[in-house]
Amino acid sequence: MVGLNESHFVALFSYKNQMKGGKAMQNQQKDYYQETAEVMAWILELDKETEQKVKKTIESIGIKTFFLNIDSLDFTDEVKEKLKVLKTVIEAFDGDIANVDFGEGGDQ
Repeated sequence: MVGLNESHFVALFSYKNQMKGGKAMQNQQKDYYQETAEVMAWILELDKETEQKVKKTIESIGIKTFFLNIDSLDFTDEVKEKLKVLKTVIEAFDGDIANVDFGEGGDQ
């Protein structure tokens, strides 16, 4: 299990709220995904290789689809468990992940 503390939650949700209103333009999407992957890697204590894999997957399918399909992603079981913990935390604050607005636009 991931050793999350209050500073991790504060960072995640202040980052999420900061991104929600901005970065809808497509040319900024890559920076948004990079920053999202960096925050996730920091919170979940992922190595650089896994962080890059998270970023590439998010770029490919979007953040919402990423969280909705954790079990089918090509990550180790340990990383999948960490992602599920993060998903649970997001849902505890924002409700069902399928209804969360990640500021991506469209259905993602």
